[in-house]
Amino acid sequence: MIVIAVRFTAGQYIARPWGTLAEYDRHEWPPSPYRIVRAMTAAWKYNLPDLGEELFSRIVRRLASEQPSYCLPKVRRTHGGRDGRGAPPPWGISASDALYAVWPSATLAGDERAGLEEVLGHVHYLGRTDSWCDMRLVGADAARPPCRINCRPYSHRDDRSASGAVPVRVIVPIPDVDIDEVYRKEAASPEEIQRACPDGAKAAPYLIDAT
Repeated sequence: MIVIAVRFTAGQYIARPWGTLAEYDRHEWPPSPYRIVRAMTAAWKYNLPDLGEELFSRIVRRLASEQPSYCLPKVRRTHGGRDGRGAPPPWGISASDALYAVWPSATLAGDERAGLEEVLGHVHYLGRTDSWCDMRLVGADAARPPCRINCRPYSHRDDRSASGAVPVRVIVPIPDVDIDEVYRKEAASPEEIQRACPDGAKAAPYLIDAT
């Protein structure tokens, strides 16, 4: 499996769901797999000119090959009104607690693992620019997740009413996604905004276990 650990070093995660207007009091949780891949792609594009496009494309396709599960830390909605930018309060997360994104069946070749480790070392925020983070690759094809999975892709076999799980909508990259669809400088197209999903991605239902 592939496991990526994310620590929010500023103690907060700030990211609006794709297509959500600024005045709406909504924040994404958990971080969408597409957002993780997009942050990686920006880090690669800006900071790692010597890491070849063919290698990086293979890494992205590994992560797009299946929908990850999560080991989510405890989060809280912060209080005290709106922040300096006029945005609603974000999610508060202890800087010492890690979120783990887990791709259970995905594997990496040697050069892909080294490349992914290098890219993750250059990802310094996830979501808004003051949502600082530290991202690391965990282990070498770990045999099991580092903690209990508490957020997973929804299956019709899941009995949500019995478990009390909370449904959420996340954005995942499509298999064999083209990195040109992930990274671009121009704004989202009207079609993407209308369907609340970017090119090269799709919306996927997830369930977060009741606490």
